Amino acid sequence: MNIHAVLDGRYAWARCGFTPTIENWPSVKKQLVSIMETPTFRAHPAERLHAMRIVEPNSPWSLYMLTRITELVQCGEFNDHGSVTFGRALLCQLTGWKGTFDMANERSRAILWEDGNG
Repeated sequence: MNIHAVLDGRYAWARCGFTPTIENWPSVKKQLVSIMETPTFRAHPAERLHAMRIVEPNSPWSLYMLTRITELVQCGEFNDHGSVTFGRALLCQLTGWKGTFDMANERSRAILWEDGNG
């Protein structure tokens, strides 16, 4: 199953276990690093470092792992909503990403089951 994640889907699809396509990942990674370096993305330095370590190895699971960072942050994108989780603040600033969900992948199915029923 393939998607083009935009708007709230930028976070939601990653949270459900969709992974960026191999072709799209370099662009997504570059955007993530750029967003974390902007002054309007106010997060604790330790959380930024943790996120950079998640993004660095080029794992297809990087976006999902970022959704699991739950520290609350202030972000210019969400000023009207107050604080949001680090992962949501970060992923919702992406311009969008193309991804896939592999039904044959046990980890993908487990993530979808966990978030859909947990």
